[in-house]
Amino acid sequence: HYDYFIANCSTKVRDAIDSVLDGALRSQLEALPAGTTYRREVTSLTAAESWLMLGMDVALGPAADVPVNVWEDAFVPMKLMDALRGVQIDDGKGGTRPLVAEEVSLLPQRAAIESATPPDLRLPFALAGLLFAALVLGLSCVRSRKPARVAFSVLANAYSLITGLAGLVLLAFWLLTDHWPTWHNLNLLLLNPLALILLPTWVRAGFPAGTHPVAPTCSAVCWALRRCWLRCSRPRRWRRSRTCNGPCCWRPAMSCWGGVFTGGERRPPEPFPAFFACCNPNCRAPPFTGMPPE
Repeated sequence: HYDYFIANCSTKVRDAIDSVLDGALRSQLEALPAGTTYRREVTSLTAAESWLMLGMDVALGPAADVPVNVWEDAFVPMKLMDALRGVQIDDGKGGTRPLVAEEVSLLPQRAAIESATPPDLRLPFALAGLLFAALVLGLSCVRSRKPARVAFSVLANAYSLITGLAGLVLLAFWLLTDHWPTWHNLNLLLLNPLALILLPTWVRAGFPAGTHPVAPTCSAVCWALRRCWLRCSRPRRWRRSRTCNGPCCWRPAMSCWGGVFTGGERRPPEPFPAFFACCNPNCRAPPFTGMPPE
């Protein structure tokens, strides 16, 4: 079946030529390091479309960072053309001759020429991340004011929604598709689907303390989810997992997210609506004792 890196339109031509040459093409090209990776080639090819390049870069996993040889790099038609220029074959007289005797251009290239190196976006993204963090931190410090509180809630919800949905897409690529270059994607540590669980908390942050209409329900759901994580993420059956991202590594992440989401609360919730009052740091309600109020 079709594979973008190992079974595409270019590799089919490469394999056909190699079959005619009885493996001579592969033996020569595999011995030559290409000095590049699948990721570098993809980002160079899509450099003209910034958003496409960013999406491909985020979706690719560690398998795309392994150095490739010239045979593997021939999944790009231009690289296959360059590689065939240097191939030598037996001339039938005990010597060798070039495989390519003549080059003819049948159709001039109209698309943008491939970039030699992909753009380095580390500094722009680092600055954008620092500015966003400073903005959210500043709004958090003045949340006593309604505009700041609402702005903080909107930004936090937008960030959690975008990262959570992106994480779901990455997780689907890994678990539900045969696209092996996207497996074991460490970008899931940044674009985590668990960010979606924080949405009720950020919505609640936009309201004054104790005034959210569904706060007790949200708090009870938070506590229940945390208890489920702590119970279900115990590494019992999965202790033999060999993958670094396997279920045996879920407990630390789940516990951290659960702790953030519920404020580290471990005791069972009080009857509504007192539970929210006890979870609210601005409230001076007495601690829960398990006894009904007098």
